[in-house]
Amino acid sequence: MLKDGFDASLDCFSTWVPEEDCCKWKGVGCTNETGHFITHDLHSPDSSRLLQGELRDSLLDLPYLSHLDLSHNDFYQTQIPEFIGSLPNLKYLNLSRANFRGTIPNHLGNLSSLQTLDLSNNHSSLRASSLVWLAGLSSLKVLDLSILTHTSTFDGAPSSEACVGIDGLALEIIVTSESSSGVQALNVHCRESEQRALLMLKDGFHTSLDRFSSWVPEEDCCKWKGVGCNNETGNVISLDLHSPDSTELLQGELRDSLLHLPYLSHLDLSHNDFYQTVIPEFIGSLSNLKYLNLSHSNFRGTIPYHLGNLSSLQTLDLSNNQSSLRASRLNWLSGLSSLKVLDLSSVYLGDVVNWLDAVNMLPSLAELRLVSCQLRNLPQSLPSLNFSSLEVLDLSYNGFYHSLIPNWLVEVKNSLRLLNLTTCWLQGSIPHTIVNFTSLVVLDFSYNNITGSIPHGFGNMTSLAVLDLSLNDLEGSLPATLGLIQESHHFKYSPLREIRLSNNLLLNGSLERILPQLSELIVLDVAWNDLDGVITEAHLQDFSRLRVLDLSFNSSSVAAWNVRCRESEQKALLTLKDGFHSPLDRFSSWVAEEDCCKWKGVGCNNETGHVISLDLHSPDSSEVLQGELRDSLVHLPYLSHLDLSYNDFYQTQILKFIGSLSDLKYLNLSHANFKGNIPCHLGNLSALQYLDSSTGKGFPLKASNLDWLSGLSSLKVLDLSAIYLSDVVNWLEAINMLPSSVELRLVSCQLHNLPQSLPSLNFSSLEIFDLSYNSFCSMIPNWLVEVRHTLRLLNLTTCWLQGSIPHTIVNFTPLAVLDFSYNNLTGFIPPHDFGNMTSLVVLDFSYNNLKGSIPHDFGNMLSLSVLDLSSNYLEGPLPATLV
Repeated sequence: MLKDGFDASLDCFSTWVPEEDCCKWKGVGCTNETGHFITHDLHSPDSSRLLQGELRDSLLDLPYLSHLDLSHNDFYQTQIPEFIGSLPNLKYLNLSRANFRGTIPNHLGNLSSLQTLDLSNNHSSLRASSLVWLAGLSSLKVLDLSILTHTSTFDGAPSSEACVGIDGLALEIIVTSESSSGVQALNVHCRESEQRALLMLKDGFHTSLDRFSSWVPEEDCCKWKGVGCNNETGNVISLDLHSPDSTELLQGELRDSLLHLPYLSHLDLSHNDFYQTVIPEFIGSLSNLKYLNLSHSNFRGTIPYHLGNLSSLQTLDLSNNQSSLRASRLNWLSGLSSLKVLDLSSVYLGDVVNWLDAVNMLPSLAELRLVSCQLRNLPQSLPSLNFSSLEVLDLSYNGFYHSLIPNWLVEVKNSLRLLNLTTCWLQGSIPHTIVNFTSLVVLDFSYNNITGSIPHGFGNMTSLAVLDLSLNDLEGSLPATLGLIQESHHFKYSPLREIRLSNNLLLNGSLERILPQLSELIVLDVAWNDLDGVITEAHLQDFSRLRVLDLSFNSSSVAAWNVRCRESEQKALLTLKDGFHSPLDRFSSWVAEEDCCKWKGVGCNNETGHVISLDLHSPDSSEVLQGELRDSLVHLPYLSHLDLSYNDFYQTQILKFIGSLSDLKYLNLSHANFKGNIPCHLGNLSALQYLDSSTGKGFPLKASNLDWLSGLSSLKVLDLSAIYLSDVVNWLEAINMLPSSVELRLVSCQLHNLPQSLPSLNFSSLEIFDLSYNSFCSMIPNWLVEVRHTLRLLNLTTCWLQGSIPHTIVNFTPLAVLDFSYNNLTGFIPPHDFGNMTSLVVLDFSYNNLKGSIPHDFGNMLSLSVLDLSSNYLEGPLPATLV
């Protein structure tokens, strides 16, 4: 709908097609975890690509939108729409050079999360009679109102009333001769000592694109890219060196010349590469810092407690440093009395017992994100709650095993806007008090073990836009007030736009009954429940905003409208079928008269009828398909799942055309009797998340290099077991190009070299690593310690390993299976701290040359079920706890 408001002469929306995932559209950015739409960048890089038209209010259907750039376009001298002030998650808003006119709407003052606002250079057609609305922008860091007509607010200086509550804002007032106020900007140069400090900082980095091209001594450093100065004093107050994309990555070291910028209040070094160095302690001496962002910067080690000296700090983001950052305690947080935003996502906090008490020392906290921190305890109560103004709480992807949703949450019921506890292993029921969270916009309790019914009384939740309770064990009927809010004595439609309740199995009742009140939805997913009611196309004719609908696997009376598969794709499947023969005729349902979406093994998109899944794997030897793989598959352009495993392709090669199936996310060719070289064309599958080409017998498949893996940027699971890789010298460097890798299996690949070190390790989220049955004749490598916080299975059996077991192995706390058996390991078993490995279920050190005694704390591994230390030279008694 937004697109329909524009006329793009060069068709800037060519990628915006309904059949394509909108997260792949040009200018659109989504979160990797949820797929929510968070970035919208439609700025025009040059006049030949100008967008012209009107801005439609369909933007309101993007509740997670945090970045909106519409600059350098032509909005035909229309006014800035008031509805923009209703985008509560916006942090960045750029409407500069966009040919808006009229008065800036006061509604922009509602954007309390906004950090950057640029309304500059709109041909002097924008005006403001008052800037009092700026007082609502409590998070604002950057404001540009250049070439703006101010009729009464300015009288030589910005109104003090207007700037109330804009803490730490470096306000740059650039008023040209076109402005009615006649105010002149101050011509103040940066300080010489601070310029020298910046040049020293620059010398610590190197970048192929020379991002420091403007950093020349002859030029005023206040004009350097990424540098912001106080207009009155010339002091450097802002330094933004974040990398917008991987092509502009800064690499190097962080030098302490930063200490010579005494007025620095904003420091952003995010999305760079600091070579796994530790965060320098000297940052804790930058006493004026209000904003510090070191996220996605490849730091490692322990967070220095010196950061607790930053008493003025309002935003601290240390998230997503490849899970290499850790903290054993968080007591230093108590010094950050001004902190409003804290993001430690992917920092290892598994050893921090009192994390909640530490966070509770932050009275001004508005946003807390501790995603995937390996937290294990979720206290159910607090003596008193200090962060009573909390708006965002995201504790998702932690292991709060057997915990309930805590009682203390009710203390923030009037302020909380986002609550995310997905994938936390929670149990118990949803507290009935949840319906009193009147400010809540996003509620996500998905992927837990929550039982009981969904509380009634949703009519009180007047702000709720997103509700996700999927993949739990909920039962009972859907609340009658779902999708409604109560005002006085009547109901009206709520702001609810997404409902996800799938995979609860025992949710029941009539969906048909409440469907009319859900017509404003964008997403409705209630699959895999026990709902009833006949749902036809007629019921959904008013659902003009609906983009995702899944009613599948409910009672037989629930049915979406009848979308048949595409004729061209049906023909492609029939051609594919003709290449096979099967003794049990597994294609009995594949008849031309029948909708191919109903054929066995075929899955279609319910809305478009496109074939998206093809599962032809053979469950047992009696159903093996034999034949050839035909290239008619290329006529299934939306195919994302292809499983041909456990069949017989007569020792033919894997065909190159598979690399043209650009939407593939899952590809399984294992145990299918292919032979020859793996085609490098598979490296074109940039969306691929799962690749299994393992054979299990002999070495019919081989690869002379694995460089093509670098194209699989989304790959999470890779299994090349029993593929001949003996000629691949740089196999580890190739694997290291897979930053999303979670599972890696290279069993019996005839590998001979196991590098002992890596300059930097990219697959820092690895959980399963199996290199068993290779001939390394090497020591256990040092770089394994980089995945100690994520690894759950490590199998190096029968690898001809030598040397000793590294003492760091006891720090692999999530490890469930550890197998070093059938090697030539010598020395002692590390004597201490095995008790830390509380997740270990299987430990096998058998058939080595280990000596000494069995560590006494083996008995403290409470989850241990299998322990095999046989065929070594161990002596002494067994620990009493093992007997």
